[in-house]
Amino acid sequence: MTCIKKDNVFYCDDLIDVWSFSNPQSSGDPVPYANYIINPPPMNDLKRIVPRDKVKISRDIDKIWTEVVEINPNCKDIIGRIIGSVDLEHPFEVGDLIFYRFKNVYEIDKFFKRPKDLPY
Repeated sequence: MTCIKKDNVFYCDDLIDVWSFSNPQSSGDPVPYANYIINPPPMNDLKRIVPRDKVKISRDIDKIWTEVVEINPNCKDIIGRIIGSVDLEHPFEVGDLIFYRFKNVYEIDKFFKRPKDLPY
């Protein structure tokens, strides 16, 4: 497990490639990994990721929530700010930036801007 910090962004070579466990023809279908099931997001959802979306990535058994800061859809690269608790030993902490690819996306929580005219 190696993470290198370059220009204030962590690059880790041990993030889980969720799609390596899945058949490309069955995108979005559950696939087994270790003792649990991974439900990779459908490719159409990956293409709709935008800044401020919440994205979960995985590093071994540790799942890490990030907020998308920057995205390069052509290269399928993302830089996210770590917002979830980090349970295992990592060189990064909540608030740090981390680089990952679409293939590392475990789960997506879309950011929805609330209309200003709503009373709540």
